[in-house]
Amino acid sequence: MDYFEVTVRSTAYLIKPHIEEDSLFFTTEVEGKEVLFGGTGNGLEAIDPPDVEQELLEEIASEIDSYLA
Repeated sequence: MDYFEVTVRSTAYLIKPHIEEDSLFFTTEVEGKEVLFGGTGNGLEAIDPPDVEQELLEEIASEIDSYLA
């Protein structure tokens, strides 16, 4: 899967998909920090997120989900 962009709150985030142990993950930079997103059984969400607004991370995860649908 190629890189793609999602836009949240007028900011474009470059999403980098990768497969690890047969699971699909996504990384992007948010406020200068790398954030890893993956499926946790509750949909896509940030895994061990850095100190970034949780609501923003949820919006980014939702946009990634929408892109994949």
